[in-house]
Amino acid sequence: MRIFHTSIEYLKKYNNTLIRYCQQNVALQLNIIEIMGSSFKENLRSELDYQDITIKELSSMTGIPYRTIENYLSARASIPPADYAANIARALKTTVEELVFGKAKTQTKKSENDAQKNQRLFSKLSKDDQKFFIRLMEGVLKK
Repeated sequence: MRIFHTSIEYLKKYNNTLIRYCQQNVALQLNIIEIMGSSFKENLRSELDYQDITIKELSSMTGIPYRTIENYLSARASIPPADYAANIARALKTTVEELVFGKAKTQTKKSENDAQKNQRLFSKLSKDDQKFFIRLMEGVLKK
């Protein structure tokens, strides 16, 4: 009888440990989903704003319904399945990783695009204006 009683106590203790583990695991998974969902929403919104693309245009480019994309950007911030995320990334000429995890690449890409834009604008100036602009910039940099 003593062995049976000890086994029941052991099972109760094991069951409580298992329940705590499951609760912690679920809480961790919910935190990951919340963080990723928020990041995806923010990164997608940032990329759409940067490229001046509307939800309607993105829907047309990807074949993903307007309401679905709207849900990715809403307060609920659901995360798209892999195939939708890949379609969105392809349409925006970016990566799924960038949309999910961060903006470092977006900022680099934006800087590169700004540099290309500046170079294009500079090349449209007359030679005299280019020389003036260079002298002006050198003066600013000396300060």
